[in-house]
Amino acid sequence: MGQARYFSTLDLAAGFHQIPVKEEDKCKTAFSTPLGHYEYNRLPFGVKGGPATFQRLMNSVLAGIQGLKCFVYLDDIVVFGKNLEEHNERLKEVLQRLKEANLRLQPDKCNFLKKEVIYLGHVISEKGVKADPAKTDAVRKFPIPKEVKLLMSFLGLASYYRKFIKDFAKVAKPLTELLKKGVP
Repeated sequence: MGQARYFSTLDLAAGFHQIPVKEEDKCKTAFSTPLGHYEYNRLPFGVKGGPATFQRLMNSVLAGIQGLKCFVYLDDIVVFGKNLEEHNERLKEVLQRLKEANLRLQPDKCNFLKKEVIYLGHVISEKGVKADPAKTDAVRKFPIPKEVKLLMSFLGLASYYRKFIKDFAKVAKPLTELLKKGVP
């Protein structure tokens, strides 16, 4: 994002449900209830390959501009530009590609032409990228883990922001050691 000063975040409406399931694959989504047997016409949430399928679609839709004019992770997109004109051209291109792919946005979850945006738990501005204070606060307020599952959750949460924590591996090592077999 280098010298970007303007940002827009886009969120797709019910992302997975916008992807049609091929006729020959519908049987793989089948389920039964007392009322009958059903198969999905659209990609349902919760299927094992769903996120990879969705990301593959988004990579295809935004091929050639991802990383240069925008970033996408599943149904979340951030568009950036160093000035108003560049930002608006890039936003127009992204919106056009989404339209051509018949992908719809969730307007109330989109933010346009901002100097600072929150994207995937990070605050992005012309000053760079930093951890979202609301998310780091969750790390600080995390209860002291008293069982392995909770410790794993804490380490996963803290690890998401490892690039902002100097020597994270060293700091976390005493906790990761507790995950080894035979440690009480």
